[in-house]
Amino acid sequence: MSQMERRFQLLLDQERFDRLSSQAEESHCSVSRLIREALDFWWSDNEVEIKRNDAALHMLMRTADRTEGEEEDWPTSKAFLDAEFLRDIPS
Repeated sequence: MSQMERRFQLLLDQERFDRLSSQAEESHCSVSRLIREALDFWWSDNEVEIKRNDAALHMLMRTADRTEGEEEDWPTSKAFLDAEFLRDIPS
């Protein structure tokens, strides 16, 4: 791993900071590390990895947008993945 040599200041609203802090605590790492990993994810050079990660992120976002108790069945979820992401990923 390269030596950290640049300092960056980021202002966040309380809700975003709380979410980052909670995730960092659950992951046993620092908020800074989570942000570095998010940047690495965002600028990943591997196009297939990006597509798969995007699919996972979209599935998580679709889950987060649901009201409590509301569930999407697997055929609907799979159809979404097929239509949006999997068709572009080589086998």
